[in-house]
Amino acid sequence: LQEYMDALACQCLRDAAVPTLQELDISSCPGVTNLGVYILFTRGPLRTSLQYLDITFTSTNYSVVLKLRAIRPDLTIRRQPKWLDGHFQCPWSEVHTYHADGSFTFTR
Repeated sequence: LQEYMDALACQCLRDAAVPTLQELDISSCPGVTNLGVYILFTRGPLRTSLQYLDITFTSTNYSVVLKLRAIRPDLTIRRQPKWLDGHFQCPWSEVHTYHADGSFTFTR
């Protein structure tokens, strides 16, 4: 399935989705682009039922996170592997924090 998941497949998934689907893992599907992810949220039950979306190792970029945040601020979006999440103390006293959606913050 992974190599065949693309925008058209996302549209079919959106249209066929059951209203109770809360988690969707389409990670490691290189055919999934920003367009495919946008299609999932244009209409239908996924727009409101989905609580977690994993798009790690897809062909998306951070702009998809910004657009989804505008539509669904409560949606948990994962764009990086779990082992990259967390706080890291740097030798020069900064703390870097990496979030599931691929964003990061740091303190000095």
